[in-house]
Amino acid sequence: MGRSVAFYRDGLGFGTDYAEESPRVRFFDMPGTKFELYPLERLAEDICPSDPPAIGEGFGGITLTFAFR
Repeated sequence: MGRSVAFYRDGLGFGTDYAEESPRVRFFDMPGTKFELYPLERLAEDICPSDPPAIGEGFGGITLTFAFR
């Protein structure tokens, strides 16, 4: 997570309000939206807590979410 945060924050310049280097979830400010980093293992568990998909066996770990306010 720390390397990903550094890439998006320092390398690409995406703004974020978080101060810690390796939070459980990290949101970045984008024009009109938010970009989120979520650990792959937690994403798999979020998909199916009782039987998460195997990482590296067809599960790419990318999702698209739309949330209304």
